Amino acid sequence: MHKLYLVSFIIEGRRCFKIGITSNFDVTKRFQKHIDNGDILAFKIYKSSYFQSYDDAYNAEQLLMENIVNKFGGYNFNGEVRFHNFWSKNKLGGITEIRKYKQAEVNFAWKFIDENGKKSYKKLQKD
Repeated sequence: MHKLYLVSFIIEGRRCFKIGITSNFDVTKRFQKHIDNGDILAFKIYKSSYFQSYDDAYNAEQLLMENIVNKFGGYNFNGEVRFHNFWSKNKLGGITEIRKYKQAEVNFAWKFIDENGKKSYKKLQKD
């Protein structure tokens, strides 16, 4: 079981959102060290969905990032457009899946996650 998630938090004084995948039932566990260390503040889980395999979750994550970059733009680095759109000195794991918080982008990601994967672990087990 793997989850695709959407969370937000404050890092270095900037509110941002992050999408990613985890095998933890509780997405917070993925970030617990950073929360405890004070690296990130105001942590909030918006949405997650379940996938049977890592590959399924990873492919959904990549498609979501591609869709967000196509619709909202990204960080241009040497002619390559990337998902993340700010630099952080705090080297959080998964930094390339973090963007400045913009409500339209968060709404877009929330809808994508809602429409992809299973909404509960029980529903995932039935398939």
